[in-house]
Amino acid sequence: DTLFVSQSEMLGGTKGLATIDTQSLVLTPIGMYDQINARAELTGTGDGRLYGFYTKAGREGSFIGEIDKANARVIGETQLRTVDQGSGWAFASWGGDFYLFTAPDSPASRVTRYRPSDNSTTIVANLGTLVVGAGVSTCAPSQ
Repeated sequence: DTLFVSQSEMLGGTKGLATIDTQSLVLTPIGMYDQINARAELTGTGDGRLYGFYTKAGREGSFIGEIDKANARVIGETQLRTVDQGSGWAFASWGGDFYLFTAPDSPASRVTRYRPSDNSTTIVANLGTLVVGAGVSTCAPSQ
């Protein structure tokens, strides 16, 4: 397994993707993002793909983009016009869907499920706390 990280200021101030060796804790830059111009929260899928959850300056809502792990290029992305990240956000995948933890209107998180199979977004929970990190097991189902 590889631990991927997203830095908001990498390689001279631009945003990029890197890995951290879990034994030596050495950070190894992969490259600068080509289409992501804001902080990206990362998640992996059960089939080994890497995705980012991010915003773009001057664009409505948020984006989910598949990221090429070899060069940090966005392979494809979906704009979620109704999902505002707000003051804190996190991102996880489970069973082929993505779960977005956002705080657009309050200091507590809202959980929105994005289902790529039908391109739908559904608010599934409003939490009483702010979530700023989410993790996924490498055993998570991809479908």
